[in-house]
Amino acid sequence: KKADFIIAFSEAIKRDLVDNGFSACSIRVVHNGLDHKIFDPVLNLDSDILDIKPFAIRRPYFIYCSSISGVEKNHLNLIRAFEIFKKKTGLPQRLVIAGNDGEYSETLHKAVFDSSCAEDIFITGYFPFESLAKLYAGSDACVFPARNEGVGMPVLEAMACGVPVICSKSGALPEMGGDAPLYFNPEDADEIADLMEKVVQNQELRSEMIKKGSERVSEFNWETTVAEILNVLK
Repeated sequence: KKADFIIAFSEAIKRDLVDNGFSACSIRVVHNGLDHKIFDPVLNLDSDILDIKPFAIRRPYFIYCSSISGVEKNHLNLIRAFEIFKKKTGLPQRLVIAGNDGEYSETLHKAVFDSSCAEDIFITGYFPFESLAKLYAGSDACVFPARNEGVGMPVLEAMACGVPVICSKSGALPEMGGDAPLYFNPEDADEIADLMEKVVQNQELRSEMIKKGSERVSEFNWETTVAEILNVLK
């Protein structure tokens, strides 16, 4: 409240600040950059096993990268959607959940243990940042069901790695993804399952999503972010 000016990393964060009594005139939105030297399509991923020490992850799989911090990350509804997807299609895709353990970890681990698809769900826990691009690139799609994400960098990271994204229409995710992802209601497990099926079954759609994603992420770079922050400071 003592700040002369506030830099917000998304319009969604700015809206939250305004809703909590801050003046819109004192807030400037500057989007985060993306390191394209790290997040770039990874070639030669032909093996059925993705070998990233200490992990050996069997393909094909969906990926959700997010800390296991609370209900807003919506892991449980994603598990329900995955169960629906597996029951409906019988396809071999697995679900890989990567991210730091948090206060919600025990609840998530129990849900996976009790799931009818437990053998096809893999929780990595902490995953080394330098290997994330390979983890994204080895997936069939990134699924990001968070309910109220302030930025949602994993959506951009996955698209930069040449992966289709399906994600929640809540928070900042539509602002980040533009017209590249397929969007769903994060509370609707059936809708999530339908889009999971669509994105792995329709090769023409996949190619179009990957192309749009590549074009979208080209707009996010640190040079632009730094220049905009300098303008604010000046």
